[in-house]
Amino acid sequence: MSEDDDIDVGAWRVSQKAKETYAELRRRWDALLPWGVGDKPPNVRRQLDAWRELSAKWAAGDEDTSALSAMSADLCR
Repeated sequence: MSEDDDIDVGAWRVSQKAKETYAELRRRWDALLPWGVGDKPPNVRRQLDAWRELSAKWAAGDEDTSALSAMSADLCR
């Protein structure tokens, strides 16, 4: 999968910025999961659960962009 494929997410009505933010979140979580972050403190597990919920919505075509900035800020902490 190329980097361009990572950005090819979301419906046509989703802004390019939102698609890029989602793709970056997906890349970060994909990099963290092999390190066992799901077994870490409760706040990390809650973030992971929120990510999985958002990711499932995007996969189902419900691209809720309102949560992207908060989720991105949480992951960068």
